[in-house]
Amino acid sequence: MGLLDLVTIGDKVIGNADYIEIHKRGLRHRSVNIWAVNANGELAVAERSGNQDVSAHKYHVSAGGHNRLGQSYKWAMFDQLQDELFHGQSLPEDPVINEIARYQNDTRPTNNENTVLYLFNSSGPFNLNPQETSQIFWKSVDEINDDLTDNHDNYTNTFRKAFHEYCEFLESD
Repeated sequence: MGLLDLVTIGDKVIGNADYIEIHKRGLRHRSVNIWAVNANGELAVAERSGNQDVSAHKYHVSAGGHNRLGQSYKWAMFDQLQDELFHGQSLPEDPVINEIARYQNDTRPTNNENTVLYLFNSSGPFNLNPQETSQIFWKSVDEINDDLTDNHDNYTNTFRKAFHEYCEFLESD
């Protein structure tokens, strides 16, 4: 992954460090998460690939990842869409994408992130990166809520936090 920006809780850049060092020491850095939502209001739930070092085979946001050194949240979001949902193909023309939340995504003692959550209006078709995602499937908010109650451990911590933020967004809309 290389170098990432180190940031304060207020998102001020205070330096940089290598991805491995950041996660070894639990240093704060930046990330993006994206929910793809279809015309029925269903979210695209991603199953993480077995190639993932963390949370392999768990359910995750549609796409997401770290901001590279000096990269804005917006460009990190486009990079993640390109890498994870439109792997090896062009992004759709004039996509409808909105920022819906900013929050601290502190999912483990060694993962402390300032995260921006985006909503991407798209039903696909997607071309998944098999290194990142093994499958995508559509679920309604109610289906996710029910499944989270019964199968909490099937979902990443990042999924649960991003889903909470999405539900907060829906309530405020």
